[in-house]
Amino acid sequence: MLEYEMATNADKLKRIVDQGKEMAAAGHFDSASILKAVQDFDKRLCLAAIFHLRSSLSNALSLRNE
Repeated sequence: MLEYEMATNADKLKRIVDQGKEMAAAGHFDSASILKAVQDFDKRLCLAAIFHLRSSLSNALSLRNE
């Protein structure tokens, strides 16, 4: 279940990032701010996903070793 939710949310979040990049590429008047926000958003999500995955793997290893 967790893997499915992660995949579903990752697809949604990727679409948000892609949409922001498309708006900036299309010449939106505030493209610099949009790109900055998209980069910050993408960076936070990657770090959060990595932290969550690491925590999950650590918990699984702890359970396995019990």
